[in-house]
Amino acid sequence: MNVLVVTGSPRKGGNTEIMAEAFAESAKAAGHQVTVRKLSTLKVNPCLGCKYCFTHDGVCVQNDDMNSILANLQQADLLVLASPIYWFDVLRKQAMLAILAILFFCLYVSEYKLYITILFPNQK
Repeated sequence: MNVLVVTGSPRKGGNTEIMAEAFAESAKAAGHQVTVRKLSTLKVNPCLGCKYCFTHDGVCVQNDDMNSILANLQQADLLVLASPIYWFDVLRKQAMLAILAILFFCLYVSEYKLYITILFPNQK
């Protein structure tokens, strides 16, 4: 099984990364292929809302690390999102994972178009 682990803490070497690494090592020991992507070391810009991804198979117009995360995600059988909890709130106050979650929209658009093409091959 291919596992993608994405950490969303801005704190390098913090509790979130420690726990994600422990998970990744256990998964590797169980025979799984694991890729760990740390948002604290990557450049992922917020969505521009330009809809470029609608016409380019989910690829983002911005030349940042999101496209490589999306490539990892397409190969993954399991996605693990690791986030710190600030005052009992995971995503709203955690900007890094919130941006990532919004950017997954381009995958939805790409998969939706594929689904529509399979169901209705004569429609554009």
